[in-house]
Amino acid sequence: MRSFAANFCRKTASSPGRSCTRPIRRREQGLSDTVGEIRKTMGEDLAGLGLNAQLSGVPVMQLEIRNAVERDRLLYNLVGFTAGCLIAILFFRRVSFMVIAAGPPLIAIVLALGALAG
Repeated sequence: MRSFAANFCRKTASSPGRSCTRPIRRREQGLSDTVGEIRKTMGEDLAGLGLNAQLSGVPVMQLEIRNAVERDRLLYNLVGFTAGCLIAILFFRRVSFMVIAAGPPLIAIVLALGALAG
């Protein structure tokens, strides 16, 4: 079985058999790709041993925070837009008027989420 540290740490020239504690950061990969690759290798190396492993540190926490912010942003925009549509239906008592009233907020949400960015 290959060493987990050997896959993700650089070996120093002065100590040929030992690995250092600095992880390799590939510039062409993003943070999510790097963390995903580490999790995959960790799962492969620890498969069948009955051990539970988790990653820690600033990069992993940054990735978790980014994912949570993106998920929450989508969820709250969807909930807010739905609530606004329901209020507009109750206020105008017609779906056609609600569509007219909901158009500009829908465009604003789509622009805020970056869906129309080129």
